Amino acid sequence: MPKVARAPTYEIVVNDRREYAVWPSARPLPQGWRHSGKSGGRDELLAYLKSVCMDPVDVVALAPPVRK
Repeated sequence: MPKVARAPTYEIVVNDRREYAVWPSARPLPQGWRHSGKSGGRDELLAYLKSVCMDPVDVVALAPPVRK
């Protein structure tokens, strides 16, 4: 049976300054960030943050490099 590729899942994460970001579930969180409890598709979560007037922060630069 062929494997069906699943879309990656994401989570909304928050830091102590109450900045919110969409973060890939499979990656460890950067220091100072914690899970908020909401997960789903990236676009779905970005739409959610925009609907509740939260300005998402791009935290990709904070992520540790992926080592192979």
